[in-house]
Amino acid sequence: MAFGGLFHAQCNISARMIVTGGFLFGSRGGGSRSAQSVELSGTGDFAKAYTGLGYRFKNFSVGANISHFKFFKSAIDSSQLNVFLQLPTSFRTAPHS
Repeated sequence: MAFGGLFHAQCNISARMIVTGGFLFGSRGGGSRSAQSVELSGTGDFAKAYTGLGYRFKNFSVGANISHFKFFKSAIDSSQLNVFLQLPTSFRTAPHS
């Protein structure tokens, strides 16, 4: 299990194309035993940075980004290609009373 905070930005570069990027910093991890947890998640702190391109359709967006994920002082330090799908959501709010 891990918890963290994410900063994400998205910008239109044309009528349909978008560029995305972000940074995540968090803490904790796990393993089946204490020694494995230290090997896999090191200090427990981690960072992830990513950037990518996407294409907007009428009701959704799709794209791909490259990301780099690192648990500090651990064996986990890698980059990967990701795909994403963005769907718009909306909700209404009302007074609590």
